[in-house]
Amino acid sequence: MDTIDAKLKDYYSKDKYSELQALYGLIHKSALASITSELEKTLQADSKCKQCINISYRWIDKIPLAKFKVPQCDFNGNSFTEKVEIGDMAIRFRRYAAQNNRGSIITSLIYDTGTIFQAKVSNIDYPSVPVVALNKHKATSTSKELVLLEKWPKFDLYKTAATKIPKIVDVNINNDDSKKAFFGVFSNIKKEWKFGEAKYGNECNMNYSSLLYGICKNRIGKNVDDDPEWKKLFTELDFVCSEYNMPHSICNSIMEKRSIDTTYTNYLNKVQFMLSSLGLGSRRMFLAINIDQISIEEGIDIP
Repeated sequence: MDTIDAKLKDYYSKDKYSELQALYGLIHKSALASITSELEKTLQADSKCKQCINISYRWIDKIPLAKFKVPQCDFNGNSFTEKVEIGDMAIRFRRYAAQNNRGSIITSLIYDTGTIFQAKVSNIDYPSVPVVALNKHKATSTSKELVLLEKWPKFDLYKTAATKIPKIVDVNINNDDSKKAFFGVFSNIKKEWKFGEAKYGNECNMNYSSLLYGICKNRIGKNVDDDPEWKKLFTELDFVCSEYNMPHSICNSIMEKRSIDTTYTNYLNKVQFMLSSLGLGSRRMFLAINIDQISIEEGIDIP
C-alpha cells in the first residue's frame, strides 16, 4: 500500500502547496489509480466469484458545520459558541456480499464504517495533534475543531455558516474508543501526509496508505450501524455531497475532468469511490470518499 504515498510524492512537484491544494492531491487521478491497484492486491482470487472495481468522484461547493447545543471550552479553557466545520475529509467504507439465491440476488451489508479527518499544513519534523499551536487566550478554528473531533459534544448540523435552519438537530455521537477522527498534516518539505488520531498530543505518524488500509480492514473508523447518530451524520453528508456539481473554474484549474468513472473487470470486489469537496474557493472545504466493496457470487452479472 505504500505505493500510494510514493505516487503522491510524484504528484507534489511544486515547492509549496496550500492546505486546499494539498488535499486535492489525495484524489488526483494518479493517486486514484494507485488506490485501485493497491486495493486489487488485497483481494483474494476466487474462481466462483466475478470481480471488478469501480472508482468515481465529484465535487460540491458547500460546507457542513456543527453548532454545539451548549457553549464549549477548548483545551485552554476558552469558551466559544460559534459553528465549527465538521472536517476536511470523510472516508466511508462499506462491505457487501451478493449471493444468487435461486435466481434472486440477495445483498447483505457486512460492515459500514466512517472516518473523518481535519487537514493542516506544517513542516515540523514530528507533528502532533492539533499540529498548530493553540492560542492561550481565545478559541481558534483549530481549537474548536479539536473539541468536536476529540469530544463530540451534542450538536446541530448546518449546511453553511449562513444557514439559519439546521439539517439535523441533536446529533449525539457516542464517543467510544473507535478510531473515528484524525488530524492529517501535509509537509511541503517532505511532500507527504501523516495522520494521527484526534486526541491532544497524539503523534501524527501514520501515512495515507496505512490509513486507507486500516479503514478497509475495519481497524480504523466507527461502525455506522453501531451508532444511529453516526449513521445519521454520514447519511446527511452523503446527501449533501449528491446535491452539487464541481464548479467550472475549479475543474479547469485543478482537475482535467469534472469526474472520473473507471470500471475494471475480473476483480473480486466492486469498489465505488465518491469524492466531494465543499467550500471550494475558500479555506473551508469538505472532501468525502466512499468506498463500497461487494463480493459477487457466480451467476450474478456485474453492470
